[in-house]
Amino acid sequence: MIAQSEMAAVVTATEAKNNLGQLLRRVAENGEEIVIERQGRPRAVIISVEDYARYKAAAEQQRRSEALAWLREFEVRQRERNKDLTDDQIEEIADQLTREAIDSLVEKGHIRFAS
Repeated sequence: MIAQSEMAAVVTATEAKNNLGQLLRRVAENGEEIVIERQGRPRAVIISVEDYARYKAAAEQQRRSEALAWLREFEVRQRERNKDLTDDQIEEIADQLTREAIDSLVEKGHIRFAS
């Protein structure tokens, strides 16, 4: 028996196992979402490849937004801590740290430069 939730059909794990082909067709052809329950609790969802791609893209965008926000907060904190440095001194320190990071990556074999 297939129940309907607000947005998706709900099936038990046993029903999903016994009707996987039919469920995959419904998802692929009709864009349905199928929630699979075990012991009355949602455990997994079958969605279309297109919906999955949109989900992954949205998750990546969220991750990037959070990383950018963290970097902006970090920049503000660092500016407060280093008010005594000139822009040229900050640039020199940043260049030195960048060179050290690149040298470390080269040493570990993570990056190579063409000769």
